[in-house]
Amino acid sequence: MIWWSVLFGVTFAVMIARPMAQLRRLRNSAATTTGTITAKTDHNGIRYEFSVNKSQYFGISRTGLAGIPLIEDIRIGDSASVCYLPRDPNVNALGDVGALLEDQEQTTISLACFIAFAVIFVFAWNNFFPRRSIAGISLAPVNRFLFGD
Repeated sequence: MIWWSVLFGVTFAVMIARPMAQLRRLRNSAATTTGTITAKTDHNGIRYEFSVNKSQYFGISRTGLAGIPLIEDIRIGDSASVCYLPRDPNVNALGDVGALLEDQEQTTISLACFIAFAVIFVFAWNNFFPRRSIAGISLAPVNRFLFGD
C-alpha cells in the first residue's frame, strides 16, 4: 500500500512541475506585447487575448498578485502587458513572471510541507497511540492505506 503514497507524490510533483517549468522558461526567454482583457472569470480570474504575427492567442490569469490589479480595478477592454514564448505563444502570462514563479514556489513548498506533516502525524499517532482515536475517528485505516500492514 505504500505504493499509493508514492504514486500520489509523483502525481503531485508532475502536476506542479509543469507550470513551474513554463514560468521558468518565460522568465528566461519571454517576449512582451500588449493584450486586451476580454472577460472576468470565476475565482478572481481574467481572460486576455493578444496577437503575435497576426495570430490570436489567449490566456487566463488570477488577479491581485505579481503586479496584476485586483479584479475590482480591472475593466473589460483594458490593456495589459503579456509575456509569451516567441517559439510558442500559447505559453504566456500576465504580470511579473518572476513574482508569479516565486508565488508558485512558495505555494508548492507550503503544500508539500502540509502533506508531509499530515503523513508523519498519522504514522506517529498510530504507532504511539495505536488504540486511541481523534474525535472518535480511528486513524488506523489511513495508516494501513499509506504504509501497509
